[in-house]
Amino acid sequence: MDKKQLTMIAGVGGAVAAVGTLLPWWSASAGPFSMSASGIDWGGGVIVLLCAAAGAVLFGATALGKGDKIPMPEKTKGLVGTACLGVAALLVVIKFFDMPSDPMGVTSRGLGMWLSLAGALAGVGAAVVLMRGGGGGGGGD
Repeated sequence: MDKKQLTMIAGVGGAVAAVGTLLPWWSASAGPFSMSASGIDWGGGVIVLLCAAAGAVLFGATALGKGDKIPMPEKTKGLVGTACLGVAALLVVIKFFDMPSDPMGVTSRGLGMWLSLAGALAGVGAAVVLMRGGGGGGGGD
């Protein structure tokens, strides 16, 4: 993969993670009753939303050729975007394993949790490869 593709993956991953915070992370149902909680219902979910959105903007603008509109050196944009996606990924992973106790088996992870997890991990993975100087365009191109 070349650098533009990796930059686009990082941006889209951040966007997917941000959207996932608005969807249900947990759902519980027992008989006719059900309830759910989105990522932003948890205080750290707001941080995930903001960090993932910031990473999405920084990498997405660069991938679309609009990076010059952000008044920041390219290397700094990459570092800040990677840090933002890293924080988002860390918080999502922590919350993923912090499932509420469920003695009756009625609680499950919702679609938003899975989207946030996949988006944050894909975004930070692509961002780290970019920061390490990867994406030279070799391989299957």
